[in-house]
Amino acid sequence: MQNLSDISNIVNMVLIFVGIIAGLWTLRRSVVKATNEIHQNAIEMQQNAIDAMREEINSLKSKLDDASREIKRLNTLLRTISKVAKNRGFSIEVEEDIIYVRDTTGTTSVIHIQEER
Repeated sequence: MQNLSDISNIVNMVLIFVGIIAGLWTLRRSVVKATNEIHQNAIEMQQNAIDAMREEINSLKSKLDDASREIKRLNTLLRTISKVAKNRGFSIEVEEDIIYVRDTTGTTSVIHIQEER
């Protein structure tokens, strides 16, 4: 009878050991799976952020190109106006936010440029 009890104890210990090993293996698989999902989500979110930044950069480049074209247009307009004014005896000078207009009599008008609000 003692022999049967010893065998029963050994079988119980083996089953407990196998249960512990199976539990640890399952836990490890779960942790690896969760880690992989978190990593994949992080990669996806990072790619979404990069795509959004690329769109913003492209939008800003387009706005910069538009602004550059507008500046060139306005410079051409200013040169044309200055040339016409000079042909009529006026001199126009622009210094930052001040415009100086001189006529043939030497009179100078000073105009401060104010931003539109």
